[in-house]
Amino acid sequence: MKEVKKVEVEDIRGFKNYQDWQRFYMDMNNGALIPDTEIWSDTEMVMSINSLGCKGEEMENGIPIVAFFGDSATFGASFSIDSWPRNLNIRGCQSLNAAVEGYEMERVLNRYNEISEKVNLAGVVVYSGWHNIIYGESTEDYWRSMLDQFEGDHILAFCTLATCLTEECKHRGIDSLLCSDSPRKNYANYFEYNLESLNKRYFNFWCNMEPSLENLQKVVDGVQRYNNFLKEYCSEKGHVLIDLYSQLIPATYEDIPNDFYDVCHLRPAAYQKIGKYVGSLLDMPLKDFLKNRQDKYFIDVINPVSCPERFALTETHNSRRDRQGNDSEDLRRNIYPLW
Repeated sequence: MKEVKKVEVEDIRGFKNYQDWQRFYMDMNNGALIPDTEIWSDTEMVMSINSLGCKGEEMENGIPIVAFFGDSATFGASFSIDSWPRNLNIRGCQSLNAAVEGYEMERVLNRYNEISEKVNLAGVVVYSGWHNIIYGESTEDYWRSMLDQFEGDHILAFCTLATCLTEECKHRGIDSLLCSDSPRKNYANYFEYNLESLNKRYFNFWCNMEPSLENLQKVVDGVQRYNNFLKEYCSEKGHVLIDLYSQLIPATYEDIPNDFYDVCHLRPAAYQKIGKYVGSLLDMPLKDFLKNRQDKYFIDVINPVSCPERFALTETHNSRRDRQGNDSEDLRRNIYPLW
């Protein structure tokens, strides 16, 4: 019998710190998502982690899987099981969102190694780099050493970094576009980080970083440097290039907040559009790849969900907080920089 931990929360806006919410679905000791976890508010399921420890529904047996690896830009908003990978819509394939918030490139690679040992992947899509352009390991040699290790018997695609920041921002700034209910130093406060604000009004720069011209230039130039590298890398290796940057760069300065709620995160309202675009680029490569590989990719996943019965372990918000206490607060900051 499959056991599912069901967390019931009265009001998802009642959290004053993002980590207080995140700890319901993430193991704060190692940063991994907690398998078989559901978070409910009233009658609505607002988050689901499947048996593979990935965001979203269970994988269906016998259907080829395309897995997406990355950080929060791929994981999507945590108030919904939805994300742009979930909107892939390739007939005959299903998508697995294996991204985890806060993961830099090496941890994304480790995540790929973990999942690929459990599931035969027909396609692998990597959208990583935000944590490796202006801090951390940010050299081309390092990028190459990481990306090379995603190769295997599958279609391999890499996404350019998508941002709403244009070259104009480097001299004009973005102060006139910012829209937030809280001081920047309190950015991690949960009360304004919800689907309603992300879909309608909220717009910030990058975590609690000041939107100075110097910082804007660092981000814009860092994105361009990585994307130029990635285009050459995919051309050299023959991998699929998904140019999210070109697809999403705003046409005008005023359009900057339309699809993004900050420098790198899409508004949930844009998920379907981007999922459809990515699916259109993967459709033919996947069909060609799968023609003679039915024996490998049309079998059960290694840990299939064979029993439909689900036993829910219900835990309230307050009971879990009492059990965990506040002693892990410092560790939570260490494993999850929001960006």
